[in-house]
Amino acid sequence: MKMNVGKSRGVSAYGIVVLILLLFFLLVAIPRYKFLSRSISKVACGHKRGILSRALETCFNDETAEVQPPYKAVDQQKLQQLNHLSVSVECGSGGILKVDKNQRVYCTYHDPRSDW
Repeated sequence: MKMNVGKSRGVSAYGIVVLILLLFFLLVAIPRYKFLSRSISKVACGHKRGILSRALETCFNDETAEVQPPYKAVDQQKLQQLNHLSVSVECGSGGILKVDKNQRVYCTYHDPRSDW
């Protein structure tokens, strides 16, 4: 029995399947993963903004608390000292949580607003 050594028989069915899977990951799965990770990051940041908003609201209802200055980073240490916030929260994407002129919390990465 002779073995065909060195002779190419063309592209096999396994090779085609591997190429199709590779193209699928490059064209569909990777962009979808990036979109989902950005969406999850935005939702998580929105939840953290909600936590800070509720803490600031309870702080504003307290007569002894000062009002948060607009367009400045939220003073989370002060909120923790006043027992309005139990843990420090921050944006997972590196944004800074600030308060606008209407005392609404926003993220400089996910919800950029002018600081002017």
